[in-house]
Amino acid sequence: GIEPRKNSIRLLQAFAEVRSRYPTAQLVMAGGATLFDYQDYRDKFLALAEELKIEIGRSLILPGVVVDSELAALYRLADAFVFPSVKEGWGLVVLEAIACGLPVITANQPPLTEFLSSHQALLVDPDSPTAIAAAMCAVLQPDRSNALIQHSQSILPQYTWDASAKLHVQHYQQRLGIQPLCHPNFK
Repeated sequence: GIEPRKNSIRLLQAFAEVRSRYPTAQLVMAGGATLFDYQDYRDKFLALAEELKIEIGRSLILPGVVVDSELAALYRLADAFVFPSVKEGWGLVVLEAIACGLPVITANQPPLTEFLSSHQALLVDPDSPTAIAAAMCAVLQPDRSNALIQHSQSILPQYTWDASAKLHVQHYQQRLGIQPLCHPNFK
């Protein structure tokens, strides 16, 4: 959605730079469910879109909240996933994008750098629209895009429900001082 922590204004500025090279490019910004009132920020964003001559509904698509059943299809229609967020608790959407086979551009800061390397995503300075734009243009090159996609797939097995459950069991066993009933690699 359009909110300060998602860095929406800098993403829009970056997109304006991308459009100077790729005039038919589109930016889809989904989401928007929040507990906070970001109307002033949203108004600034929309005014900037108008100032930059980025037409909403044509170059800039704002579908709002996308239901889970349609989310994977939206990811698959994209050329890349750009997530220059400046405040995140985790970044699940990045894993969703990777699972859907997208190259990822994200902020070069935790928590995203805790599970992504520069081989798996383009890590950018979230305060620099120019850096974000350069990364957006870079992933439009098939060789770069394919390399990121290939390397990022390697992290997915760590984040399945099964892998998460095993980590939780190990954590609880450690905290409670319980020895596992069998070797952890036994299936």
